[in-house]
Amino acid sequence: MHRKKEGDFDMYTVRFQLELSESEKRFLSKSFFYANQMHNQLVRYATNRLNALFHDTEYVDARKAYGEAEFSKKKVSELSASEKKKKKEEFMILMFYLRLLKMKLIRIMKWKVKNLLMLIS
Repeated sequence: MHRKKEGDFDMYTVRFQLELSESEKRFLSKSFFYANQMHNQLVRYATNRLNALFHDTEYVDARKAYGEAEFSKKKVSELSASEKKKKKEEFMILMFYLRLLKMKLIRIMKWKVKNLLMLIS
């Protein structure tokens, strides 16, 4: 049996039936349907883009070099100025790839939201 920890409490859900007209029901139904479709497409797109990124040879090589570099095994306080500079440069390469992926995802998301709003109205 599960014992309660201090600060744990029971949670209950109360549901109230909404009184909606047929047009409101259709609107909500369409809205949730398209939001669900958009979510699934964005997740699929993001997963595909991440997989593509992990198979990109430049990105893989940059991650490998960053992980195998001498400076990655030392504390920052132990690094020389040139090692710090090299670490920062290699980190910026990795961040470039991740920002590129983020920009693509944001662009797709804006496009999907715009299409969703046109479908709902």
